[in-house]
Amino acid sequence: MQVDLVYKDLVKKVLSNGIKKGDRTNTGTISLFGNQIEIDLQEGFPLLTTKRVYWKGILSETIMFLKGITDLKFLLEKDVDIWTRDAYKKYLKEMSEYSDALTFTLDEFREDAKINGYDLGVIYGSQWVDFNGEGVNQLSYLNEEIKNNPNSRRLKVYSANPSKVHNQTLPPCHDAFQFNVRGEYLDCLFQMRSSDIFHGLPFNIASYALITHIQAKMRGLKVGRLVAQLGDTHIYTTHLDAIKEQLKREPKVLPQLNLSDRISTFESISEIEFEDIELLNYSPHSPIKAPQAF
Repeated sequence: MQVDLVYKDLVKKVLSNGIKKGDRTNTGTISLFGNQIEIDLQEGFPLLTTKRVYWKGILSETIMFLKGITDLKFLLEKDVDIWTRDAYKKYLKEMSEYSDALTFTLDEFREDAKINGYDLGVIYGSQWVDFNGEGVNQLSYLNEEIKNNPNSRRLKVYSANPSKVHNQTLPPCHDAFQFNVRGEYLDCLFQMRSSDIFHGLPFNIASYALITHIQAKMRGLKVGRLVAQLGDTHIYTTHLDAIKEQLKREPKVLPQLNLSDRISTFESISEIEFEDIELLNYSPHSPIKAPQAF
């Protein structure tokens, strides 16, 4: 089913069956626990068309993760600001340990990090290429297994690492993903402990679709099914008007993804670069703004 229709069905389900809950940000949510959605990647690249989704941010963050980069500077140099506020909270917590320390404002922090960098801690990409700091490159293992043992049931990458939560800007919301080789097709399933439907989920769907496309190209496979298993699936109360507006909109034709031929020569998915990826014919409805909960 087309991604916008799958997404709409999930939104309606949460609005109809969810319960009001408090949350870490003190914003309030409508929440429904335990959901699964499935998207056919053969229907087009699953970037929502019922609102414009921030493709530049998706692309930059995904490449950062695949390369194992944890420096905020990587994003800020590309004017992608999606991690800055959470990083600033981490910075303030660090500074609170020094009673006489002078702290930056958010704007000052952003400018300093753009020049001097700021370590986000052992977030997603760090765990993917060097799990627990023990030299375990899960992405390399994944590629070798798909190549040499495609029937393996161990084609899985873990992002969550409870022993490192103290050294992460945020514990991972999407905490694992798994591939399945089904004949000539490559399927992907990703798991989320917490899913912000309005802002986060469209981002996550597109990111894992992109990873699946790249991995499939590396191994000469076609993309298949993308499955998301969602734990706490929620709509922030501050997003209700925006998401109801989105429900009124009719889906448009999905964009297409064009990947460079050099990807088929990769020994590692971490070799990916921006110029290897081109999004074609993305013509969605206009953006819908709503505040992000921090």
